[in-house]
Amino acid sequence: IPKMEFTGSQDPSRYRLKSEEPDGRNPRNVEHKRINHISAEAKRRGHIKSGFEVLHGLVPSLAQNASVKVSKAVVLHKGAEYIRHLKEERRAMQAEAEALREQIETINQAVILCQQQLPATGAPVSSRARNDRMNEMLDDYVRQRTQQNWKFWLFSHIVRPLFDNFVSNVSTRSTEDLCRTTSSWVDQQCTLVLLRPLIKDSMRKLSTTTHVLSDPARLPNEARLAVQKNPSGSSSQAHSSSSTHHRSTRES
Repeated sequence: IPKMEFTGSQDPSRYRLKSEEPDGRNPRNVEHKRINHISAEAKRRGHIKSGFEVLHGLVPSLAQNASVKVSKAVVLHKGAEYIRHLKEERRAMQAEAEALREQIETINQAVILCQQQLPATGAPVSSRARNDRMNEMLDDYVRQRTQQNWKFWLFSHIVRPLFDNFVSNVSTRSTEDLCRTTSSWVDQQCTLVLLRPLIKDSMRKLSTTTHVLSDPARLPNEARLAVQKNPSGSSSQAHSSSSTHHRSTRES
């Protein structure tokens, strides 16, 4: 138990612990506060040091010479210069973006004007160009399918006249025209009376331009070679095959 001692007035009601400092502070509390203050100060300095290290690594002119020690004042100065440089770049990019937006708007207006000048049914396309494009699409499809199964090449010979008839009679000006003319074409052209002679002519041509009758085993290779030059096999490749076939027949 700490001893009690009276103050100068010798008034028993006014006394203090002997373990207390003259100003009334407890030494343990003072030491605890001092330790907390030192710890907080060390933590603050650590945060400042870490911040300067991060800033040093973000500024290109400082990061390129990481081994060179510079003062905190230099780090702050270089950091401020780099921030000003970034702001200038940002303003330049914003100005460029705004100019590009204006160009896009101008182009969009020009496109709208051109679209308004086009006919309601679309831009006119010559029937020859349309037919050529349709045949190119069919040739590509025949080439792909023949590479998967050579028998599709034979089938393409049979459907080619029917496809040409379809291209000549079906309109593609609009979706409505396509549906209407396709339905009409199926009703008028896809009858047995008309299909029989088309298929007969295709089969006769196939038998005279390929080895389907004389040497069927050669057909797979013949089909693959044909689509490499002409998927439909109806031009030079077919004539070449026909000549070879006739020569073989005469020699035999």
